[in-house]
This record gives sequence, structure tokens and C-alpha cells, in this order.
Amino acid sequence: WFSQLSHESGTGHPIPVAVAHHLDDNVETMFLNLLRGTGPSGLRGMLPKTGRGIIRPFLEISRKDIVDYLRQIETPYVTDSSNLKNDVLRNRLRNIILPAIYSQFTDGHRGIATTIENMASVEALLNDHLDVCREKFCHIANDNTLHINLKDLVSGSSSPKSLLYELLKEKGINYTQACNAIESWKNSGATGRCFNTPSHEILINRDELVVAPHTGNDNTSISTNNLLGCKLPDGFSARLIKKSEVKFSRDATKIFLSERVINEKAEFTFRHWQHGDRIHPFGMKGSKLLSDIFSDARISLRQKRAIWVVTVNDKIIWIPGIRTSAHYTIGENDKQVLEISATDLICKI
Repeated sequence: WFSQLSHESGTGHPIPVAVAHHLDDNVETMFLNLLRGTGPSGLRGMLPKTGRGIIRPFLEISRKDIVDYLRQIETPYVTDSSNLKNDVLRNRLRNIILPAIYSQFTDGHRGIATTIENMASVEALLNDHLDVCREKFCHIANDNTLHINLKDLVSGSSSPKSLLYELLKEKGINYTQACNAIESWKNSGATGRCFNTPSHEILINRDELVVAPHTGNDNTSISTNNLLGCKLPDGFSARLIKKSEVKFSRDATKIFLSERVINEKAEFTFRHWQHGDRIHPFGMKGSKLLSDIFSDARISLRQKRAIWVVTVNDKIIWIPGIRTSAHYTIGENDKQVLEISATDLICKI
């Protein structure tokens, strides 16, 4: 609806829309949040104005005052009959629970309204404190990932779990995950543990939390024994070229393999890095852990999770953009060479 209004406005911005929520609606919202478990933002209820273009001009006025005014000016109004059915929790609050409270506490309505107002002030104060904490404990890296210094946060806060939750709740984290992240960090073996929210992944990397949007490429694996006739992952291409056309480069964005790999109908796999992966690097004796290669190159934990590896018959032959292996190197008898390329999008770390 708001998207349509924005389009019709011709400005690219939503047209402000006034809705008729009143104080009684806000009291009900506050109680619903309270029953479900909430913090200051839930106890202050609805806001008079939101960033989505909604305004609530009657939010501090009770339903009784609105109805009394309409009767005074002799203006008819309509009551939604569904509000009288006690089949949902909000209606039971409205029709049963709150009237029972007000019958015992005649000024209860006013006290609840004062609490809502106070909670709005508390939330504003909390947000000011969070801005200070973001400056103190958080920074944005060059790859636009959010980094939170857990060591400083835990030592510098009297309630680190609540603080971490408040800092990350907009990323979808829940309070339980925030608690688990703190407790996991205290365990020295927690580096690499990941907490997923609907929109982000949150990784423990030594003394930091690294927060980034989901890449959508975890656990991707594509195998083929007919490399030239299959669709490869985005960014990869393969072709047969003459041996004389080979032009080696140092950036490892291409790999050149003996034509034997085609003649033998070898099984290629394109997948992401896994713990324990090893490669026999070209020009070196023996194999080396990919994790050691990544550490030498100062590749972050977040970046490691996005790195592709290419295997032939389960042996890693290539880490695009980083290293090639000694397997299936070009021989004297080769007339053709298999060239596999990866774009900068895949390789740039």
C-alpha cells in the first residue's frame, strides 16, 4: 500500500498517512508486549510518528474523549463489531482484563499512560547511550562488515549481554543468541562459531564479533564430469585453448590444466572452503592447509566462508585468486589446454 502511495506521489517517498490509533489502543499494545516479554521499546507502545510515513495524531487521547467529542458535535461514528468478540487476546484485554483493572484502580488508565510516556523517555535515553557504545565498541571494516570488540564490551559494561542484544537487535539477533555469543566467546575454542538471524550472520573471530548480511552461498557445491558442456557457478568460465595461447599470471584468476583432465573425464567440483582442506601448491613440496594459507594472506574469517575452491577427483587444484596446485600441470605432449577463469567478483578478497 505504501509502495503504491509512494509511486503515486511521484517523489519516491511515502505520503504521510494518519491512522486513528488512540491511547486505549496503545495501552493494549503495551500490555500485549508485556505479556510476550519485552523491553523499553515494547513498554512505550506505538510511536506517534514512524519512518514509514505513519502518523498517529490521537495517540495521547482516550477513546472515551474521542467519542464524547463526536457526540458533542453530533457526528455519527461506527464501531467495528469484531472488536466485541473475545476470540483474540487483544479483544480479551480490551473487553475483560482492562475493565477489571480499572474497576479496582480508578486512576489506572492515567498511571498506565504515564508509564508509557516514561518508557518512551527511557528508550530515548537508552538510544543515546547506545550511540556512545557504538562509538566505543564497534567499527565498520573496509568490506562493510560490522566488528564488535567483545573483550572491551564485556569488561566495559555492567550488563554486556543486554548491551550486545541492543546493539544487534536491528540485525535480527534475539536475546538468547546474544547471551550465547557472550558465553561462547568466553570459551577459548569458540572462534568460528556462527549465529544466524533471518538477515545476517554473526561470527565469533577471536575477540570480535563480525556481523554481515547473508551471502547466500554457504554449502554450495556443483559437480560435473563434462566441464565444457555444463553451466558453471556465476563468475566462472572454461574453454579449451591451444598450448601456445597460454599466458600465465600471478593473480591466480586463471588456471591452466593438461588436456588429460578432459580425456580422463575427471570429476570437477566447485564448492566453498571447509575446515581441514589441503592443497599441494604449485612449486612447493608436500601439501598445505588452506587455513594456513588464509592466515598468511590475512584473510578474515568472514572472507574465508565466501572463498571458492575447485577440486578434481576430490583433490583441490585451485583456490581462485589465491593459489593453484601442482596437479594436472601442462605437459610436453599436450596440444590443448583447459583454461578455467574466475572474474574479479569471485577472486577479489
